[in-house]
Amino acid sequence: MTGPSKEPGKEKVILDGEKERQGDYVFTATYPGEYRFCFDNAVSTFTDKLVDFEISVRHTLEMLLGEIVS
Repeated sequence: MTGPSKEPGKEKVILDGEKERQGDYVFTATYPGEYRFCFDNAVSTFTDKLVDFEISVRHTLEMLLGEIVS
């Protein structure tokens, strides 16, 4: 997963993994912008894989108040 960095126009890697069977990841988007997700089956193409993927967007009161004050 990549996302925006402190430097405008640059991306940074937020999550990176290989050969993982399963996992739960939680992160907080600290910068506004576009976030990208990439799933690749290049390591093992002999069998099908199932990817279950969920995105939950929540705005905390602190984030909303920070946007109003800014």
